[in-house]
Amino acid sequence: MELKPCPFCGGKVSLTYSSANNTFNFWHTDVFSCAAKEPIEFDGDIVKSLKEASDAWNRRAEVK
Repeated sequence: MELKPCPFCGGKVSLTYSSANNTFNFWHTDVFSCAAKEPIEFDGDIVKSLKEASDAWNRRAEVK
């Protein structure tokens, strides 16, 4: 599954699931200096699968 880069620094990210926290976690895979604190978490009560998490991550709002 392809993930868009971090919207804050442009770095590559990976996706994991934590059953202990019921969160989908996005981590930088390259060493970047980014203002976003890791992991960037999506709530597992809202996002139900890795596919939904990757789709949500890849969605970008259009700024007008």
